[in-house]
Amino acid sequence: MSGLRECDLPGVGKKFVLNTYSKQRLVVIIHHEGKRELYVLDQEDEPLASVVLQDEEARQLGAILGGAYYKPAAESQRE
Repeated sequence: MSGLRECDLPGVGKKFVLNTYSKQRLVVIIHHEGKRELYVLDQEDEPLASVVLQDEEARQLGAILGGAYYKPAAESQRE
């Protein structure tokens, strides 16, 4: 089952952990100054991939993921 957890990182910002339905784990660290770190972890919590985004880049990616630029046909048919 999918689930989202968050915790404060004193002096850094916030950490969000998303456990996906497909048993993957995504970790996002949002720094106070706006930088974002995104990690994809394996079953042993070792990073498989990571990327660092600045605030504007993260907001663009969020809009894309949220469907602001493109809405798949399957999503349109459900409404």
